[in-house]
Amino acid sequence: MNTSISIINDEDAALLEELYGSTVAEKHESKLGSLRLVQAAKMGDMEVAGKIHKTEVIPAGAYELYLNKQKVYCINPRIRYFGKKYLYTYWDDGSQRTKKTVLSDDEWLKGDLKDTMGTFNVGRGLPVKDWEGLSSSEKAHYRARKHTLCMMGKISFDGGCMDENGKAIEGLDNIPFNMEITNAQSKKELNNIIQEINKKYGCTKGNVVDIRLDSIRHEGSIPYSTMTFSIKEEEKADTLAEFISRERETLHSFNDWVRTQNSYVTEQWSKLNKEELNSEEETLVSQLVNIEGAAI
Repeated sequence: MNTSISIINDEDAALLEELYGSTVAEKHESKLGSLRLVQAAKMGDMEVAGKIHKTEVIPAGAYELYLNKQKVYCINPRIRYFGKKYLYTYWDDGSQRTKKTVLSDDEWLKGDLKDTMGTFNVGRGLPVKDWEGLSSSEKAHYRARKHTLCMMGKISFDGGCMDENGKAIEGLDNIPFNMEITNAQSKKELNNIIQEINKKYGCTKGNVVDIRLDSIRHEGSIPYSTMTFSIKEEEKADTLAEFISRERETLHSFNDWVRTQNSYVTEQWSKLNKEELNSEEETLVSQLVNIEGAAI
């Protein structure tokens, strides 16, 4: 698998400032893996005594990395956290695509964020002041438009990586990824581990040690899993300078990816908000375009 992503050249100070709290207009292309938590076990075939039996190959609560049109899985991967952004997301049944806003540094997503639907905030509407006063359909409308945390980092599998048939895969480590987290408990757990790292190691970015990913299964009418995060008690931390020196290219690439995402969303919004010209306006524009060398 090719795990490279494009690189840009910026000053280190500007690089960190941008990733953790500002924007730049320049656009480049990037490629990185997309990580998600598996909510339903994946079944596969196993031959026992000459007979084929269905068995659980990938358990619920495992992690799936989608990279270069391939899916790989790991039960308990290790990540290095690089940063986070926030956005609204909405699954559109009609187009079978997730609609998104631009990525923001603001956890509360205040204001009007352009989206790929040509609206703002994926059509959420005004902030809700009285949730209980909403009808069931209005509540469903807001629930479908999710507050989303986009985590960025690198993932390593420590030799425990497999394909969708449970076959071991080797050689996949330190893969740049992003992950969109919508579950409130999972977002809380991520924020808690960042605060724990910052307090324990006297840092501010939560990126100086590796984090172990796991999950908890919640049973009920609709079972689901949430994310958990942990660090080793004896884990030796990098200094911020060591982290930047080692991961400079990846930091550049994540900034690149954020710019590319926001440029794409803005372009889609603009396409869907072009004013229609009437016939007289179209004729006038056409005449102006065909006059070469005219000074206005």
